Parts: sequence; C-alpha cells; structure tokens
Amino acid sequence: MAQPIRPEDVAEAKIGHIPGAVIEAFNKLIALNFSRGSATVRQNDVIVEITGTTEFSRAEIFDKGYLNVEEIFRRAGWKVSYTKPDYTESFPAYFEFRK
Repeated sequence: MAQPIRPEDVAEAKIGHIPGAVIEAFNKLIALNFSRGSATVRQNDVIVEITGTTEFSRAEIFDKGYLNVEEIFRRAGWKVSYTKPDYTESFPAYFEFRK
C-alpha cells in the first residue's frame, strides 16, 4: 500500500526528479556569486545556464518544476529563499543561498 510522503523525505524525492545538470547549474552560479556568506542567483541566469548545457527548453524547465530546488539545497545545509515580483513590481526573480 502506498504511503504519503513525509516532510523529511521531500528533498530526497526531488533529487530523484530533478536532473543533475540542473543542480550543477545552481552549484556553478552559487560559486560564482558567493560573497560574504551568501549568493544571489537570478532565475534567468539559471535558465540560461541550463538551456545552454542541456536540451531542456525554458518551457520544459518550468513545466517539470526543475527550479524547485530549495529543499534539496536546504538539506545540504543552505538557508534558501526565492523572491519574485508581484504584479505591482518589476525586478528579476532570484534565489538567495546563505550559509
């Protein structure tokens, strides 16, 4: 009988769903942008990196939820936040990774 997923198992389940190339893209951009204990990674920069190194399209990245990596990186020890503009704002969406 199937069991519901437990909160502590979500990151592991996502690791099996999200391609390694996506994690590698985030790792690269975190390393490039890391300064004073944190890294800000723009969503579009991640998309450009992924589409430039894989055959995934922008639409496929969104459709398959490949940018939903927060739990994976939290499990690795990062404090992760994602910020995007609401309908009254105009700025690029970004992830912040803190030690």
